[in-house]
Amino acid sequence: MKHIKILFLTLMVTLATMAWANGEADKENISSQSPKIIVPTGATLASVALYDGPEAEIEVIKSADLLASRIISGEADFAVIPSNLAAILSAKGADVRMAGPVIWGLLYVVVPGEEEGWNALKGQDVSMIGRGLSPDILLRHLATENGLIPGEDFTLNYVTSATELAPAFIAGKSGASMMPEPMLTAVMSKKPQTTVALDLQEEWTKLYGFSYPQASLVVSSRFAEDHPETTQEVVAAISEALEQANARPQDAGAAIASLAPELNANLMSQAIPRVNLRFVPAAQAREALDAYYQVLFDFDAKTVGGSLPNDAFYLP
Repeated sequence: MKHIKILFLTLMVTLATMAWANGEADKENISSQSPKIIVPTGATLASVALYDGPEAEIEVIKSADLLASRIISGEADFAVIPSNLAAILSAKGADVRMAGPVIWGLLYVVVPGEEEGWNALKGQDVSMIGRGLSPDILLRHLATENGLIPGEDFTLNYVTSATELAPAFIAGKSGASMMPEPMLTAVMSKKPQTTVALDLQEEWTKLYGFSYPQASLVVSSRFAEDHPETTQEVVAAISEALEQANARPQDAGAAIASLAPELNANLMSQAIPRVNLRFVPAAQAREALDAYYQVLFDFDAKTVGGSLPNDAFYLP
């Protein structure tokens, strides 16, 4: 079913929110002195790899479902999550507010030949994951805006797991593939003749004047209200950590590998320049967030929780 992943997440969020409303909201916030920051494994770890702020517990999360449940239950004070997941959680009543984007896109379309641009997709089977999810919507939207009709000018070949993308492309079993960093760096190290036909961040910028806010830092509104100074300090420290990751990618790669030993430090270091790390406060990023959410909403309202976020969603 097209939206099974979104529907499952929505059901999980709704049920968990009901449980939270029946009792979890009354329990004491045990992390008031030492905030808890949760971050999914992968490139997003660059946001906390070189963190040097107020003492905090940093937890690396490997499951999208667990990521959402940590936020809903109130176990996390801060989180780096997909920007549309933040909107979904907020729409379902979770205690979450947008502090600001931290990753401005890390998606690329690669081909085995030398052709670049949208013409490189014509007649191709483009392998990707996540039918109906934000990367899929992004590619469809950009292709349409550039005069191509997905499904006619090129075929979308959805694979069941991200782990299938790289081996298939390297083995020559897929003619084109949309992949994120650090997967792109790994592929290019094993298949040097790979061409980045499309930098989807650049393509989005051509349309809107800015890139799209793929992942963002969110904060519990309860924590932000109870501990405004600590909130500001943590946000500032994460902003600085992102700047340091860009300036010191080797140090960041090593720190990422220490947080998640399954990740390769050298690979992460090489990938960082294409992860587009930069913190922008919600108030300054509002136009970019609104544009991104509107594109997702127009394709399928469920991808942002059924409605566009209101002003209360954004941290001042």
